[in-house]
Amino acid sequence: MAQKAKDIYDALHKVEGDHARIQLDISKAIMPLGLGVELPGEYVSEVVRPNIKLPHTTKHLFSTSGSFQMAAEFHIVLGDRPLVRDNLDLCRIRVRNIKWSSGGVPRIDLKFSISADGEIVIGADNLDHKNADIIVHQATTHVSAAEIERLQAESKEHADEDAGMRELIDRMLEDLALIGVTDDRYAFAKRKMGFTAKRAYKDAKKRLNTALHVKLTELTPEKIEELMEAEAAFKEQRQIILPLYKQVKGWYER
Repeated sequence: MAQKAKDIYDALHKVEGDHARIQLDISKAIMPLGLGVELPGEYVSEVVRPNIKLPHTTKHLFSTSGSFQMAAEFHIVLGDRPLVRDNLDLCRIRVRNIKWSSGGVPRIDLKFSISADGEIVIGADNLDHKNADIIVHQATTHVSAAEIERLQAESKEHADEDAGMRELIDRMLEDLALIGVTDDRYAFAKRKMGFTAKRAYKDAKKRLNTALHVKLTELTPEKIEELMEAEAAFKEQRQIILPLYKQVKGWYER
């Protein structure tokens, strides 16, 4: 998170019930900005697009990033920019008593309902346990027309910069997916690899993982260059693994 937990909650107020309610000051039944959820790395995953007609209702399935978590927290922001810090805090929804399991297994629906007059209602459903304990903290209950215009102007002003950041985020997500797929191939290929070859793959994987797990807000040109070099080194190891994977897999298919 961008701030320490104590600082975060100093700026929020706990609400009664299990839903957040925020009123947007709009004159037309059009969503003026997007809604997003913070993901690890402090970037935004869009859940409601800007400029959609209202009323609008949607839900999105989320899970945990770590294993055996006691709870999951969702930070929802208003705005069209890729980094959390550049958007407006709306609320945080904490779901306790989630499924005790590996990361990616618990199932939690985030629900978004926006009325024609701009009232946003945000809630959560724990799909694994009926006795969910949901705690909601809000940063605001009302977003003025002036605040909406400010966010829109900043989005327009930083459009080129944000486009570059989105490309970088997409590339980093592709690299994370590539590591997962290559690990599956490596599980077969290592049967034909010696110690040195195995070490080379593991070192390349570790280097890329380290380069990827950097906060986007802390990225420097040097760290981006290291990411590109680590990506290239990992892809080189991947090219070594793929033919070995095919050979070993062929043994099991005969």
